[in-house]
Amino acid sequence: MKKRSTTSGYWSDRELSARAALAKLTHEAHIVRGSIIRSGRTCGNPSCKCIVKGEKHISSYLAFRYKGKRKMVCIPSHLEDKIKSGVKNYRELMRLLEIISQANFERVHTGVGQKVSSKKEG
Repeated sequence: MKKRSTTSGYWSDRELSARAALAKLTHEAHIVRGSIIRSGRTCGNPSCKCIVKGEKHISSYLAFRYKGKRKMVCIPSHLEDKIKSGVKNYRELMRLLEIISQANFERVHTGVGQKVSSKKEG
């Protein structure tokens, strides 16, 4: 694993790549924490296909936790692609953060990049 010198120590190519991708993602992408849930529902209209044929209307929801409780918000069809992309970007962001965190843990664990204090004797 090739390492490059930086002002804050040694970063592997993998960590540098993760940091660059993370910076780009946070500046250019829509980010949404949660999961996309698809659910069927009936509308209540007695002559609708959801009642007559049992073909339910499919809706997408964003499921997430807020203040410790699970919430679900209906996603309008015109925002579905944007929200799906945001959820995917959030997962990629977390994957990149894990790479960086692991590299920092390894540096702390092995002592690489730590400053050695020089005490004056006298």
